[in-house]
Amino acid sequence: MLTINSYPRSGNVFFSIFANQLLHTKISAIHDPEKYSEKNQVAIFRNPYEAIASRCYRNAYGGMLSLDVLNKVNDYVEEYVHYVNKALENKNTLYICDFELVKKDPENEIIKISSVFNLYYKENKYALQDTKNRMKGTKENFMTQWDGHMPREKDKIRLEIEDMVNKNSQLEYAFNSYKTLVFN
Repeated sequence: MLTINSYPRSGNVFFSIFANQLLHTKISAIHDPEKYSEKNQVAIFRNPYEAIASRCYRNAYGGMLSLDVLNKVNDYVEEYVHYVNKALENKNTLYICDFELVKKDPENEIIKISSVFNLYYKENKYALQDTKNRMKGTKENFMTQWDGHMPREKDKIRLEIEDMVNKNSQLEYAFNSYKTLVFN
């Protein structure tokens, strides 16, 4: 069993679906830093300026919270720092990867993970396109206008929310925490 366990909006759903096509093991995607000490945990960390803005975008316009979601940024910062601290506590057994590298070359990250956790890797040159198709598919409904799980271009509303979120001075605290991570 492999668990992709990351701060919300950091690519764990995308990566778990992709990994499921390349690794011969059961794979789950969760958001629970308390489980970082458990066996076969992978944490993807995305720059908090991006992750928190994406979370605000999803919550504000995805219908989960009201548009004053920006008032929650400080809570999101504290939660993000908690994820980093738990990752640092478990750095000897936890595989920590960078969202940008996962986005750029997910297969290479899967190969490294398979080696670290001694998992069987099965090559599949169609896995990335298949993952994209699955996540856009209507049956599984992974992708909506506001809540896509595939890395994609930012729309106008997302950029506006990002601008508002990034003005919060507490984000620097989360970013400084993020910079303490060492990626596998």
